[in-house]
Amino acid sequence: MKLDTSIACSLTPGAEIDCCGGTHIGYLKAMKRSPWFYDRWTIATERRLYSRAKLIVAHADIMKQELRDFYGINPDKITTLYPPLTINTQDTDQTRSELRRHFHLPDDKTLFLFPSSSHKRKGFPLLKDYFEKGNGEELLIVAGRPPKGECKNTLYVGYCNEMPLLYKACDYTILASSYEPFGMVGPESVANGTPVIFGENIGCCEIIDRKARVTFNVSDAESLTSAISLLKASPLTLTPPYTQYLAKKSLASVREHVEESLRRVQLVP
Repeated sequence: MKLDTSIACSLTPGAEIDCCGGTHIGYLKAMKRSPWFYDRWTIATERRLYSRAKLIVAHADIMKQELRDFYGINPDKITTLYPPLTINTQDTDQTRSELRRHFHLPDDKTLFLFPSSSHKRKGFPLLKDYFEKGNGEELLIVAGRPPKGECKNTLYVGYCNEMPLLYKACDYTILASSYEPFGMVGPESVANGTPVIFGENIGCCEIIDRKARVTFNVSDAESLTSAISLLKASPLTLTPPYTQYLAKKSLASVREHVEESLRRVQLVP
C-alpha cells in the first residue's frame, strides 16, 4: 500500500513529517547527564529521523532552537506548531473555600499546586528548599507521586482524578522543570482559572498570556524568590472565559493540526 504522506510522533525514521516534542540531547544537557549506550543509540536514531524527514514540526520554539543548535538541522525544514490541546475542564458552583474543604486543604493559606510524577525533573528540590524556609503562609500542594521524607510546608494530596477542581482550589500552579519541552499542565491550569508560576524554559509559556503567568530562572533560587514576591505584591487573578489567556494558534484540533502540517510540508523546497 502506498501512502501519500507519513507522519511520525516517535523514533520512526523514514517519515516525511516528524513531530518533535523533545530532543534527547536537550534532555541530557538539562539533566546534566552523560550519555550511556541507550542514550547514544537514541541520539543516533533521532539524527537519522531528522535528516530523512522533509519537515520537522517542533511543538514549541524552544524545540526549534534545540534542533538547530544540537542537531544542525536546516531551519528551513523546521516549523513550530503547538500540539493540539485536549484540556480537561469542569464547571462547578462550588467556591474556592468549598473546594479546599473537599480536598482537605487549609482556607487561610496561599496554595501552590505542584502536579508531578517525576519530581527531580519537575524541580521539586528547588521548590522544597523555598517552601521549607517559609513561615507557613504559603504551602506547596503535591499531586501525583509522593515526595520522599519530611517536607515542611508541603501537603501531599495523592494521585487526583479531579484535577480541574484541584486547580480551581489552589491559587497558583508551579513547576520548576529542568526540561519541559511543552508542559500540558500550564494550559490545563489556566483553562481552569488558575494562573501559573513556571520556569522560563518551559515550552507552554510561549502560548500563555503574561496576565496569566510569572516566570523565573530554574537555575537561580533567588529568581524563584523574586517571582513569588512579585505575586505577593501583585496577585494574578483570571476571569472567564479562561481560554482568552491561551494563544488562539494553540487551540487547534488534532485534525486542524494534521491539516496544517500537511499544508506546510508542501512549502518545503
